[in-house]
Amino acid sequence: MRLSSFRLHALLLPACFCAALSAAPVDFSKQVQPILESACVHCHGPDKDKGDVRVDSKDAAFAGNENGPGITAGAPDKSAIYATLILHEDDDMVMPPSKEGLLDASQIAVIKQWIEEGAAWPDGTVLEQKPRIDFVKHIQPILEQNCVSCHNPEKDKGDWILSSKKD
Repeated sequence: MRLSSFRLHALLLPACFCAALSAAPVDFSKQVQPILESACVHCHGPDKDKGDVRVDSKDAAFAGNENGPGITAGAPDKSAIYATLILHEDDDMVMPPSKEGLLDASQIAVIKQWIEEGAAWPDGTVLEQKPRIDFVKHIQPILEQNCVSCHNPEKDKGDWILSSKKD
């Protein structure tokens, strides 16, 4: 059976439209800024500039260092900030360093997509160091101490179970 060109386009158009919708543009203030502030600025900011790299301002982050630009809009493969995120965890140049906890795959994907989209950074936005919150280290103990005793499979208080992660 041979599909006409019109029918083929009619079948493919919804799939393309859905794919485009699922890849919403990255919002710098909501998605990129929190990552950079919690994982990068403490070592690459105004008080410290390890490797002669700063990410606390647009100009500094794009400039990079003597090894090349930190960010090349539209080209993650030419952006040192992205390149250091995807190094093997044993590499001395991986960022953030393994001992501090690597970014997860979703965070790296946000940085990559943001750079691919042109790395829009609102004028005048200066990043500040923020604490890096780790669920297991900072949140889980609070939930275990204060919540799990009532919200577990045995008690199931309020139909809210906190003793295991549900996807």
